Amino acid sequence: MVGKQKVGGKEKEKQLRDKNAPKIPINAYQRYVTHRLKESPSKKFGTSREAMANFAAEWGAMEPQNKKPFFDEYIAERNEYSKKMEDYKKTANYKTFQMQKSAKRLKLTKGHSTTAGHHRPLHLPPNVKQIFSREFLEYNKSQEKSMRDTRAQISEVESQIELLDQNIASMNDQMRAVQSATRADEAAIAQMGDKMQRWCRIVREALGMDTDASLEAVIEGAERLMDERNDAVGAETQRASLRQAMRKAATEETDEKTNEQRQKK
Repeated sequence: MVGKQKVGGKEKEKQLRDKNAPKIPINAYQRYVTHRLKESPSKKFGTSREAMANFAAEWGAMEPQNKKPFFDEYIAERNEYSKKMEDYKKTANYKTFQMQKSAKRLKLTKGHSTTAGHHRPLHLPPNVKQIFSREFLEYNKSQEKSMRDTRAQISEVESQIELLDQNIASMNDQMRAVQSATRADEAAIAQMGDKMQRWCRIVREALGMDTDASLEAVIEGAERLMDERNDAVGAETQRASLRQAMRKAATEETDEKTNEQRQKK
């Protein structure tokens, strides 16, 4: 806010001060004075003017190495202030304050009255920008660019999510196909194992038969098993070959047993 103060009986415009801006650090000499005031209150030196004169004389007589701690502290805070000020210049509060300064200069240029009756302080709500001003247009452009960048990022993320969903669906289909094939293989293996056991039982029974009637019954069982295994053309030929092979195996087994009995006699 712009105010007035009397200097030598005349009113003088106060300089605008940005209350939101970072605080300007005090210089090395001011730090020394603050340090001395804490050590020795000003009343020890008489009036404040006398104290300041004594401090100035002390500072002027000090060696550079004794002044260095105050300069180091000041430089460190000044660098920190510069960083904070750069960040503050990007805020809406800074732009609002600059607009206030511009408005004040404009009023002074046009010769507006500075009397209490005619002067009105400039009040602008925080973060408010005048439409069609340069600051507003620049701010609007930056906001539009930020929105475009955000939309582009959202679109890219959505595309990646869609691609991941497609990959997951494909992997699920492949897993279902593998599981189905595994179940089919397990069923086929179980069926083959069952038939192997039945074949082994038939062969053992055929080798142990001593009459044609018993052998014929075993052969019929083998033929039924063969029919289960072969549904295509040529099953009849396979059954004939099986019958011949089993009769031959049974005959050889019988002859072998007969020879063993003769040798024992």
